[in-house]
Amino acid sequence: MFNTKKKRFKVWMALFTAVFFTTVCFESVAQADYFAGGRKNNAAPYAYYHSSVSTYGYVGNYDVARSYWNANSKVNIKKTTSTSARPDIYYVGNTSVSGLLGQIIPYTSTGTQAAVGGYWDYTTVFIYDNQMRAQSTFTSSRVNYNAAHEVGHTLKMAHVTPPYNSVMVQGWYNIPSTLTSYDSGEINKKW
Repeated sequence: MFNTKKKRFKVWMALFTAVFFTTVCFESVAQADYFAGGRKNNAAPYAYYHSSVSTYGYVGNYDVARSYWNANSKVNIKKTTSTSARPDIYYVGNTSVSGLLGQIIPYTSTGTQAAVGGYWDYTTVFIYDNQMRAQSTFTSSRVNYNAAHEVGHTLKMAHVTPPYNSVMVQGWYNIPSTLTSYDSGEINKKW
């Protein structure tokens, strides 16, 4: 009888261990890849193109980036010609930081830099012409990817690691022909 109880205990422990590890492993795969906190207008922010965007010739690239994310029904990034309501401001410039292709800086309503996981009122978006042109494979598709990556951050999307099919993977890639199911799913989880 003692051996029967011991065997049952071992079976229950093995089952518990299997369920526990399966849950832990599944959660690490299914964990969302977005920043905590909210932002003004959620997934429908306004975008203002600074004059540097047209000066450098990247209007079409930012348009593609917005369209990429706007393919999800929860996203509606609208272009505006006014800065009065504190829209996200898209820039193009240069940086001396080698390999830095772009970045965003989020702000609170008082104009102070916000924490990544906090509440954002608006963001500034930068893509860097000199660093993109320094890449050996400078193409419009890769610039579109870079712009879509940075615009994804304005929607509170965080970096993901390969092998996910996402524009939120850091790097210099061709933009997917349509919004990936992974990116769309993460937007749905966030918003």
